[in-house]
Amino acid sequence: MMHEELKPTEQAAFDRANRGIELGVDAKHAQSLEEWRAATEIVGSGDVREDLAQWVKSGYGAALYDTGAYAEAIEIALETLQWSEAQRSVLSLLTVARSQLALGYTDAAKPYLQKIHERIGADIYEQFEDDKHATIRSAL
Repeated sequence: MMHEELKPTEQAAFDRANRGIELGVDAKHAQSLEEWRAATEIVGSGDVREDLAQWVKSGYGAALYDTGAYAEAIEIALETLQWSEAQRSVLSLLTVARSQLALGYTDAAKPYLQKIHERIGADIYEQFEDDKHATIRSAL
């Protein structure tokens, strides 16, 4: 992600976020969320570069989604959306779309689904459970 040497505070946030990723991959979502939350608190101190802070917050939003905290996931993802899109990343878009769909807000998810599709094409279907594919097709 970054090529510059990290300050101790940045390294601490980076390490916690990476631990959150590892736990998420292992489907230990509650533990993953705690790591992401800790990383977010560290970057909230203001003693970190903005790119790291935004990366951590976007991961935190995804971790919130993974634990079913959909409204909070949307809130965090919207805060990081501009940064995420500037990085050509779909993570924040995915977090908003997935959370909106989980809450039953299909119409609210449509613009995010369309942006994801513009960015990654048919690979969008790999990002969602099979039961969401018909909804995605109708949104596109």
